[in-house]
Amino acid sequence: FERKAEELRKQEATDHNIVALLSTACLELLQSECEEYSPMLRHYIPSSTGLAALALHEACGAHLLPWVISIRALDKHIIDSLATAISLEDQLLLEMRVFGLDEGVAPWGVLGRITPLLYEWTNGQLDTLEQWSQRIISSETWNTGSGDPSISGDVKCGASMGEILKASNDVVESLLAMGIPIPAGVVRSMVDGVDAILQRYCESIVAPLQGVDEIFPPQPPLTRYKKDVVDTAQEIDHSVPKQTTPEKSPGSKSLKNITAKVGSVFTSNWLPALTAEQRDRILNISYTNLSLRANSLRGVAQGMSLMQDIVVEKWESGQPPSDGPRNETPADWATGM
Repeated sequence: FERKAEELRKQEATDHNIVALLSTACLELLQSECEEYSPMLRHYIPSSTGLAALALHEACGAHLLPWVISIRALDKHIIDSLATAISLEDQLLLEMRVFGLDEGVAPWGVLGRITPLLYEWTNGQLDTLEQWSQRIISSETWNTGSGDPSISGDVKCGASMGEILKASNDVVESLLAMGIPIPAGVVRSMVDGVDAILQRYCESIVAPLQGVDEIFPPQPPLTRYKKDVVDTAQEIDHSVPKQTTPEKSPGSKSLKNITAKVGSVFTSNWLPALTAEQRDRILNISYTNLSLRANSLRGVAQGMSLMQDIVVEKWESGQPPSDGPRNETPADWATGM
């Protein structure tokens, strides 16, 4: 192992490349030990594979930990190297555990050491998403419908809805696609930030609409209901015997007069005139505009529901196997997303 490490130092200029290649070399050495040497040594040293894993864990850790401690920011190459190192330690510990040699062995703790960097990386991604969302909101006109067909189907939504959901999903998936077990707190920080950005987007949709009461026209003035006049007309109508001829009776004439008066109420211009402010508020937003806004709100709600399911599923699949029950279940941190 030391000979391989010296060769890599001469060939590779970047530390993360050296770490990744050393981790790969360790796995190759462990595989060679299991396939070639352990079958011959097992008769004399039954735990030879576990002892080899223990030695490799100590040797590789001496090269790995100083580099991990020196990391100040994460990028794709560093994350790939860390993922390889985490996978290597899991395999080494598994081989040691089979022979009971893992007791007293201090794990590298790579994930715990880089957790603060994961929080910083997440905050940077959320800042970028916030800038994107502001540009998306400022370019929305609410005049033409498009949106994301996978979310809204045939219903037309604002073009910004599909764009902001795609950007949000890309940011969340970039965290979950790192290839390392992501701490639940980091995932919660990410989804809380995305939730806040989407909340602000929804607020921008309804901001011009004010309240529901502001869209309704003012109520018409009340009119008096003259019950005594209607009762008198009905009494006259019932007291007159029905005739077979189409002659007009006094009662029917009275009812027709009342009907005519009632009809005149609905045909006359009795509604109060709208002020200029009310006219602009009520008539300035078209039905198409309202439909796009309402459908976009519905699309965001559907998109966030799908996003929650994806986050929980991918987070669970990315966690390392555990011998005992986990202290934290997805429901503990996913509640309220």
